[in-house]
Amino acid sequence: MPNYKVLKRKRIENGLSNIFQYPLTVVSATMGYGKTTAVKTFLENRKANTIWVSLTGERSTESQFWNKLCAASSKYYPDIAKRLLEMGFPYNQYQMDKMVESINEYGSDKKTVLVIDDYHLIEDNKQVEAFVEVVVQEEIPNFHIVLISRTRPDIGHAGLLSKGLCYYVDSSFLAFTTEEIEEYFRLMDCGHLTQKELEGITNYTAGWISAIYLILLGMKQGLRPEINSNINRLIEANLFNQLEDEAKEAMLGLSVFDNFTIKQAQVVLQNKNIRHIVNQLVDQNAFIEWDPQTGAYRLHNVLRDYLHAKLESSTLDINALCMGAGHWYLVLGDYVTAFGYYHRAGRTEELLDHLSKMEDVSISFLGNDLMHSICNDLPQHYCYKYPLLFMQIALNFVVGGEEHLIRRGVEIVQEISEYYGRPEGFALNLCDSIFAEIELIYAILSFNDIELMEKHARRAAALFHGGKSALILRHSEFTFGLPHFLYGYYKEPGTLQETLEKLADHFAPEFLDGCGTGCEFLALAEAALETGQLEQVELYAMKAIYKAKTKMQIGIEICANFTLARLRLMEGRIEESRELMRKVKEMLSEQKPRLSIQNNLVFSTMIDLCDGYLYGCMKQAEFIPNGLRSGDFSYGAYLLRGMAFPCIIQGKAVMLSENWIALEILCESFKAKFDFMHNQLGILHNSIYAAIAQQKLYGMEAGICALLPVLREGQADGIVMPFAENGEYLLPMLENLKGREGISPRYLDDLLSACARYSENMKPRNQTSLTERETEVLKLLAEGLTQKEIAENLILSSSTIKRHLENIYQKFEVNNKISAIKKAKNLKLL
Repeated sequence: MPNYKVLKRKRIENGLSNIFQYPLTVVSATMGYGKTTAVKTFLENRKANTIWVSLTGERSTESQFWNKLCAASSKYYPDIAKRLLEMGFPYNQYQMDKMVESINEYGSDKKTVLVIDDYHLIEDNKQVEAFVEVVVQEEIPNFHIVLISRTRPDIGHAGLLSKGLCYYVDSSFLAFTTEEIEEYFRLMDCGHLTQKELEGITNYTAGWISAIYLILLGMKQGLRPEINSNINRLIEANLFNQLEDEAKEAMLGLSVFDNFTIKQAQVVLQNKNIRHIVNQLVDQNAFIEWDPQTGAYRLHNVLRDYLHAKLESSTLDINALCMGAGHWYLVLGDYVTAFGYYHRAGRTEELLDHLSKMEDVSISFLGNDLMHSICNDLPQHYCYKYPLLFMQIALNFVVGGEEHLIRRGVEIVQEISEYYGRPEGFALNLCDSIFAEIELIYAILSFNDIELMEKHARRAAALFHGGKSALILRHSEFTFGLPHFLYGYYKEPGTLQETLEKLADHFAPEFLDGCGTGCEFLALAEAALETGQLEQVELYAMKAIYKAKTKMQIGIEICANFTLARLRLMEGRIEESRELMRKVKEMLSEQKPRLSIQNNLVFSTMIDLCDGYLYGCMKQAEFIPNGLRSGDFSYGAYLLRGMAFPCIIQGKAVMLSENWIALEILCESFKAKFDFMHNQLGILHNSIYAAIAQQKLYGMEAGICALLPVLREGQADGIVMPFAENGEYLLPMLENLKGREGISPRYLDDLLSACARYSENMKPRNQTSLTERETEVLKLLAEGLTQKEIAENLILSSSTIKRHLENIYQKFEVNNKISAIKKAKNLKLL
């Protein structure tokens, strides 16, 4: 174990003791102020579990951050870490709730500190910022976050400082005083310095420990205590040039790693003497740190930056080093980190070769940006060498729905098609399988044109010769992340029955190996609900669920249960609707270990859409996931751009806020989004919102004028449910339409009956009672007080406040304070 000499600065330790008084501590200073050392030294001797996440290196994605967080957590909380890793980064509200529930377990028995080192490398990532804010605002007992950053994170907008949830440490606090410099030189056996020399060092370095340390090294080599303003020249003269050649080469090689173990360094650098060299380097200088928790070493940023610049002009083969590192992580199964090294080495094709030999090919974990880099950086012939992998990239681009990526996906397919379409040199079975997959991609490109999709599917079936697709597998998501299957295919008024017949006629082809099983019954259940044929909904929905279970079609199950949950609301069985969705979430949690990260994200986004839609119907806008309520759809996996389904939920949220001008403008902007794929149900919802806004802003006749065209479109297929779910707002206009021409009296009566029934069933019923003390605690919580402040205010212990909060959460059936406050407001308890 390395033997460090670290100056224990009482002043710093006293200041950092505030880490345990706040949910969040930010330690911000430029490079070289000893931020990491100060925090690590403080926490080493504290009775707390420290989860240290280092983001050293290049800017990280949220997925890379999450992998590191889960890996660091596994030492103390292996079961929780495994659960969080299976869940994936919490992009949406459902995942955020599950994440908060899991992290609550971190601090249940012992103080836990999550340290995110080099946070500046990810601070502009809005998803990670949202994660930090949610956890901090939750004030999880015994759980604290420390952000170590070269820049000051933008946390002001969240009000964390003003709410007293954040403690801030900056460079002025971390800087060494003259007295501390004297103590440090004495600790390092550097001899006596005059007061003038000490003051000169203090003034010149401004207390910057990296510069102070380099001066110290120079003095040990017999140099005068002077500082050169160029830090790299200081490192060169006082540190690097003092090493033996073998040690110099080892340090340059080690600089390719974010962190490393001895075994890893031995394998990659192919140097059996590396243990002795590293131990010697650690003993001799403080710019190499050893983490006793992970057994890994890390170069300090000051040294690492210098070595990176030095490495470029050295004779070492950087590409070979990166290849070695990439292979190391590939063997460990860490494909994301492996890709980074292979990519840096310019040898991405090596990784592709490995992936192409995997039975279940999936590279969606790389993300669209990295996949786009693969396509742009690799020579075109790799597209031909690995056609299946590149077609999967094309498929990811297509279902992602971003126009520039769709175009790139089409280009990839066309390039492969032209190459394998040549008359010479390819086995027939190879060409048939490639063109079968290409037809499948074209089927998806033709999405919601059922006839064209079926045409491509028939061609694919003929080319598969009874085989199965290697591109779309049984576990692939068949509904494209929509909680409403029929929504994607019902395009024109008067075509509902025709659409149903096509979806019921073997719409999910056999070569998909069961992907889509149950979709025909799902479409029938959804159509029965939309047209008010309520007696048929449950029969078809249950058939869809049971059939989907035979082939593990989770997306179909979610859709069918969503249909049943909407039915229960129509029937006034609100608690049963909630219970249905609770069981769906339980089912999804149970299946998570068997799902890919991509599917976990897609299904979690589906749950968010279900929750948002249902809470909107129950007039509980505060429970609609934030992104859906605000229109920020960047936090979910919306395949094919979500086909504007999220806009239905945002429109409902704005309507519930009764901001009629905003609703009118919003509906105008939504029109183009719904028209893009002509989702008829989306068009109906949007037109209904627009008519309601017109009536509220300009009077009854304006509203009716806007509503009449919508009613005619709905009448063409007997559509009832979108009107019923907005019944409270539509009833006055529908009443005024009695006796007017243009709308069938029978259809109007059906709408009036459905709207009246739904409106009555959605009237709030307060069935949750709190004790007087619980109500006091809840009110103070809603005012923004921390648990500690609530305890002081009520003259109670913190453990008593915690118990009251647990009782409130149990009664409200929530797992965090934000949801508890929302529910209390909805129940008129606040």
